[in-house]
Amino acid sequence: MRSEIGSEIRPERRTPVKSTASSEFDLRAPESLSHPSPAFDGASRDIFDLLFHFPTHTDAGEFGIATDGNHFYGARWNLTGTFHKYALDGTFLNLFTVPGLPGGVLDMTYDGEYFYAVAYTGGFSNVIYKLDLANATLVGQFTTASSALGIAYDAENDGFWLTSMWNSPLRLVSRTGTLLQTLNTTAESMSGLAWDGASDGGPYLWAYTQTGSIGNTLVKIDMSTGAVLQEFNLAALGILNGINSSGGFNISNLIEPGLWTFYGTAQNER
Repeated sequence: MRSEIGSEIRPERRTPVKSTASSEFDLRAPESLSHPSPAFDGASRDIFDLLFHFPTHTDAGEFGIATDGNHFYGARWNLTGTFHKYALDGTFLNLFTVPGLPGGVLDMTYDGEYFYAVAYTGGFSNVIYKLDLANATLVGQFTTASSALGIAYDAENDGFWLTSMWNSPLRLVSRTGTLLQTLNTTAESMSGLAWDGASDGGPYLWAYTQTGSIGNTLVKIDMSTGAVLQEFNLAALGILNGINSSGGFNISNLIEPGLWTFYGTAQNER
């Protein structure tokens, strides 16, 4: 069911007011699914084939999304430290808060043990928060030189790629916030960021951007030059429209064994 349309986080707006959201899932996979779960149909998949999607719990500000392979966690940008927990089939389980967070949460990433999040505290922040979401605990934090929105864990460099708010340059920082690399790119309006260490010729960065005909475009970025190598407008999936612009974004192999999955939150779509 579609809901009434509110406002959402957009680069031209800068100040979020309210959003509705829907999580949309997209797949790139090997030749076949050897262990399909109920959420999957067992068919062979090509890149950008739609796998499944589910409605979020609220129409009031869900933006970030990440998984540890056991649950999905959705983050609210407009309520301090507030998260929604889902089963992997999209069933809503509960709402919880993490004490110590200073504001809402935007994009998130997962390093195999902890989640890392960019907070929204009435403006974009330069502090990255380390979270144990299974136990609703703030584990630590580190400061970077400038504010971010998108965040992606880079397993090869054991660091984090950050957007400069919505745009370039992309920045690779250490676990303590030390700047390791900057990367200029023409990709813009980036609301979410993900590191891809599985695709041939990689690794690559992917950005979920508020560009294209409906404000939901995936962009593949060369990590050496910053060149945009590929774009995919999610309008082709036939399930989104121009009112539900991109939110948080990730890539994971923890949702289904043997598969790498794009997944993200489309704002204003519940």
